[in-house]
Amino acid sequence: MAHKAKSINDRLLQQPSAFYRLRKLPSKQGEKAYVLTLLKRAEMTVEEQIDIVYQFFLNCLKRGETLKTDSKCFRIVGKDYQLVYCIEFYKKSAQKRGFVENGAVKTELLNRMGCEIAFRWLRQNHLSIEDAFVLAKMQEESFCARYPNPADRFIAIIKAYKAHLKALSK
Repeated sequence: MAHKAKSINDRLLQQPSAFYRLRKLPSKQGEKAYVLTLLKRAEMTVEEQIDIVYQFFLNCLKRGETLKTDSKCFRIVGKDYQLVYCIEFYKKSAQKRGFVENGAVKTELLNRMGCEIAFRWLRQNHLSIEDAFVLAKMQEESFCARYPNPADRFIAIIKAYKAHLKALSK
């Protein structure tokens, strides 16, 4: 799974597209999850950018793999693994997400903190996605069931972490 993820990520970052950043998200067992933050491009719409990423993932599939577009993310599913990619727009202050639903490219407002802001909060507090609190919450069945999208789950965990730290400081 790690080799497959590295291969796809290397190819993805070599594409002539405006990517701001590709970050690894904390993941549950049998999954590797990433958030791909895209830049605004004057020459194409957000929907066109998402379609390019969608076509890229379709072209990455090997025998026995499928591409699922559920939970507002892209899942490359193999026999005993899945690579999950969530797409957010724009740069450090992402406000939108992009996905494919029922074969149609869609966008929507995040209505939550963007992943880049969450990573910044972790860094400012000298924490990481490898922190015990983050890893424990990522494995909780309730979080996984409630937030099937790894980016949404990550943000929910960060919010829980902030509340946890606030309670400890009282």
